[in-house]
Parts: sequence; C-alpha cells; structure tokens
Amino acid sequence: MQTPSKPVLSQRSTKLIYILAFISITVIFSLSLLYYFGLERQEQLHMSIPQALPSQFSREVMGYGTWTVLHSSSLAPGADPTKVLQLVQLTSEVLACPNCRAHFRHILAKNPYDARQLDQEGVALYICRLHNIVNQDLGKEEFVCTMDALKARWAFPPKKS
Repeated sequence: MQTPSKPVLSQRSTKLIYILAFISITVIFSLSLLYYFGLERQEQLHMSIPQALPSQFSREVMGYGTWTVLHSSSLAPGADPTKVLQLVQLTSEVLACPNCRAHFRHILAKNPYDARQLDQEGVALYICRLHNIVNQDLGKEEFVCTMDALKARWAFPPKKS
C-alpha cells in the first residue's frame, strides 16, 4: 500500500505566496504604526496618509512601509542575516511601483552585500546604506547609519515618547 504523497508547491507558487505575504506584512505593519502612534502624529513619522486606505496608497506610504519592514526585520532579535538579505532581494522583485522596483534593482546591482560581514549588524547597516542611496536619488534627507540610531528609529516594538 502506497502512502499518499504530499503535494509539492511549484517554485512559482512559493514565490507568489512570499510576494503576497510581503505585501500583507507591509500594509499591516504600516497600519499598525498609524494605530500605535495615532493619526495626529503622522508628521512626526515623516509620512503622508492617503484618505482612502488601503486601495490608494501613495509611493511615499508604500516606501515607508517597505523600509520599515526591511529595517525592523534586520534589527529583530535573533534575525537570520541570510534571510533578511533574501527579503531585501525579494523586495526588489515585488515592489508595486514599476519605477521603484527598477530603481531598487539597479541600486542592489551596483551595491552588492559584502558576504564577509554576514552578521546582523552588517546587514542592518547595509540596509541603511541602501536606504540612503534611495533618499539621495530622491533628494530626501539621509539617515545616520549607526546601530544606536537605527534601533532608536526602527526597532520593534517602537517606544512611545
């Protein structure tokens, strides 16, 4: 008697699941920050909030959510640096904005991660450098890339002030 075999997901199906999970996490995380801090503090969070949530997100709101997920993932206690780098790579494949996706892919191609420093701090600082490159290209303010500064801004859960 043969035992029934488990269905195996194709690589494409698995990738689609990751894409949907990433988008869901980004939206949920952004909305949870809004709830946690309150809508009246949106200017302190350096973001604009569209009136129609979630169907009409602006690039700024999606960018903020995406960077929040990347930074906070890199700072999570016990985060696997390899998986965080995979998340960065996956992000370059699934960004909803085609121009943003192409821009991020270009930045990753020109700034590969130095695998000799495959630790949590190295990955967190790498993501900060990527974020600063994007901000330079967009004419935005750069972040201070130190672990203390990153933890103060991006560590989860955020501290109420």
